[in-house]
Amino acid sequence: MGDKQFRHIDGAIHLYTLSEYLKKRDSDFNYNYKDDFKIKSISKKLFKFNGKIATNNFIEYSSHYFSGNPLMYEYFEGKYPDYINDKLDLMLENSKEKIKCL
Repeated sequence: MGDKQFRHIDGAIHLYTLSEYLKKRDSDFNYNYKDDFKIKSISKKLFKFNGKIATNNFIEYSSHYFSGNPLMYEYFEGKYPDYINDKLDLMLENSKEKIKCL
């Protein structure tokens, strides 16, 4: 991209079961299609921009979309911050307790 602009950006929500998410997370995103297990989420596209998009506009749009999204930490750091892991552990434990009550 010699003119330092993006041609396309989009954002979507993908819903996975815990098992699907862990398999997706632990797979090579570039080669997932070669696996026997196809991970296809329920998804909803939220926005799509086509055309020349300046880098500063891309940064602004993606910052709004990803604001507060802990998956960004996972993507760039390879793990969640400790405070996110603590919350996730608590949520998982609470969901297990609810299942026991049923």
